[in-house]
Amino acid sequence: MKSALNYLLFFILLSCSQTSFSQKKVDITVILPSNIDFKKMHIAYDDGLNQKSVKPMITNHKFSISDSCHSRYATLTIDYPDSTETDGIPCFSFWVTCKPANISFYRDNARHNNPFQNFHLENAFALADMGGTEFSTFTETESHDAQKFYKENSDSIRNYPVWKNILHQKLQKLDRKEMLYIRLHPDDYYSLWQFDREIVGSGNIKADSLLRFFEEIFPDSLKYTLEGKEVVTKLKGRINTIKGGEAPDFNVKDTRGKVCSLNLLKSKYILIDFWASWCAPCIREMPNIKAISNLYPKDKLEIISVSLDHNFTNFKAAIDKNGMNWTQIYNGWVMINSYAVGSVPQIFLIDRNGMVVYSRTEEDDLVGLKHLKEILSLNLGSR
Repeated sequence: MKSALNYLLFFILLSCSQTSFSQKKVDITVILPSNIDFKKMHIAYDDGLNQKSVKPMITNHKFSISDSCHSRYATLTIDYPDSTETDGIPCFSFWVTCKPANISFYRDNARHNNPFQNFHLENAFALADMGGTEFSTFTETESHDAQKFYKENSDSIRNYPVWKNILHQKLQKLDRKEMLYIRLHPDDYYSLWQFDREIVGSGNIKADSLLRFFEEIFPDSLKYTLEGKEVVTKLKGRINTIKGGEAPDFNVKDTRGKVCSLNLLKSKYILIDFWASWCAPCIREMPNIKAISNLYPKDKLEIISVSLDHNFTNFKAAIDKNGMNWTQIYNGWVMINSYAVGSVPQIFLIDRNGMVVYSRTEEDDLVGLKHLKEILSLNLGSR
């Protein structure tokens, strides 16, 4: 599901904005508004390649972040739920470059305002001013329609294919409206940023169509940036992970430090489960994954769970609570990107030839992973 329905989630200084893939260093100082509950605040940092949750040391309502940046801008996002909000948790996002940035929040007398709504910026740029407000206004009708339908019919969507298809059509309409905005603003970096985060992994429009759109619409100055190359990688990943496609290779380490590689595992079937501790449908599905794990020995089936979590403590607690005693990958963003995972849960089954024989987004496998179990039984037998 699009991030707009779940958890919502950068032209500036020429010296830091050239098409360079070299790593830069970013230093950010943040002064928080008074009288806030730090426990309710969530901070995320995106360096252009990886996204991670940040828990900085806060002293006198002030904290600093020093980290790397691989893209034109790094993104700092602060989420803070507030009783005045009626439509989800508000997110406040900022772009920063390699120049030291200062973000200073302050309260005003308007009680209806979220405490993070007012700020002074130095060498930082609010996404709302870089295209975010215009983009949101342009897509407001379609976005509101999809969100309203999901909120009012979430149980039916989860259990009945016909409701799921209606939601898919509404999300597809939203994607089309977002792409129209991008078509009207092809030279804006914000368009590339939004295309990457909202459309590439949504699954509502075929990946080959999106790849053609990308190649036709965006200028070379954006296509050949690191961000542009990442878009191509993700879209090709989506194309390859369609049933019948050759699964993208991977080479990552699990939580025990053991190397997991597609080539090393090709003697068996491989089930890759993308999930997160904050994803309720993922957790509901975990007993089915566990049952499959208990049914087939590791010489026949290798199960790999790849988490989208940014918080290791939450990740580990979910593993322990749900008895997930198979291979676990944390911070596997290279794998997440190459398989173009934009929403979870997502499951792929790969056969001994390295071909994708099951992709959850292509199935109406809503109850108990019935079709997946049938494929496994047909190819690996049952006992």
